[in-house]
Amino acid sequence: MTMERETILLAESNSQDAYLLEAAFQAAHIENPVEVISTERESMEYLLRNGGVGPRELPALVILAMPLPFLNNFRLLRWIRAQPELHALQVFVLAAVEIRDEDIKAHELGRIATG
Repeated sequence: MTMERETILLAESNSQDAYLLEAAFQAAHIENPVEVISTERESMEYLLRNGGVGPRELPALVILAMPLPFLNNFRLLRWIRAQPELHALQVFVLAAVEIRDEDIKAHELGRIATG
């Protein structure tokens, strides 16, 4: 399964968790390149393509693993949704624990997957 080999942006501060998610993609035969970003600032720069940090095109999918360091859980998601050029971007929020109150916030701003 591929999304025309478009990039998946993974915002994950834990390199071991990022490795496990990339391994899961490979096991599922998802061959899209995965770009791992570990901070809120790097994610914003990547998405806005500031300073040559980001790609020429937006990623096909953004996966936000909560929480990133120095990040009020949904600040990056709110920022993404506030950018007109990023509004249509597919964003999924992954959480390692059940977060009922935050589920509501995530649904308001994007999508959430818990497991």
